[in-house]
Amino acid sequence: MIITWHGLSCFKIETNDLIIGISPFAKNEKLGIQKAPRFKAQVLLLSSPADELYNYTGSIDGVAQNFDSSGEYEISGCFVYGVPGLAKFSKDKDKQNTIFVVKSEGLWLGHVGAFSGSSVSDEAMEKLQGVDVLFLPVGGKGVCDASQAASLVTQIGPKIVVPMHYEFSGSKMKLDSLDKFIKEINLKPEESEKLSLRSSFQDEEKTRLVVLKPQTL
Repeated sequence: MIITWHGLSCFKIETNDLIIGISPFAKNEKLGIQKAPRFKAQVLLLSSPADELYNYTGSIDGVAQNFDSSGEYEISGCFVYGVPGLAKFSKDKDKQNTIFVVKSEGLWLGHVGAFSGSSVSDEAMEKLQGVDVLFLPVGGKGVCDASQAASLVTQIGPKIVVPMHYEFSGSKMKLDSLDKFIKEINLKPEESEKLSLRSSFQDEEKTRLVVLKPQTL
């Protein structure tokens, strides 16, 4: 399995003969986003269909299926579970957000989307508890901030934490920096272009913090 990060909350997962895209975003010069991610995928998981930071499909090629809500899905031997997760894009109104858990090659991946809060529902925790890889927003301003994200890591207990949705070069979104989360979680970051996984790493006991280089932003 190979995982690539395209910035914000967007990932590409290559597993077996399947490519899954998660939460692709649109170009938005007002927010400092100069271009949208572009890659091929057979499946897209769209965590917040009401917001173009999480559901832009226009630059993704070859997509056959989109999933943007709760449910259980099976695609080419890969299982996807979607459960509701709180999103607060404004102070007075909550919006739809789906937490996705993907099972493939004996590995479990959890992507919480635009989640905001320091604890998830019992339904979400049942799926996320002990996932191998947790993709987690850490930048605040409507999603988890550093403190909330660190609390979720403690509760969920993933093998690997991959931070997402934080300050980037040219950003006008006023997101918190990655350094704030690193200080809060107190783990030494491992930097990498991509994350290549085999099930053998599941024997590791300590949580790792893996920082991926964005391929779009």
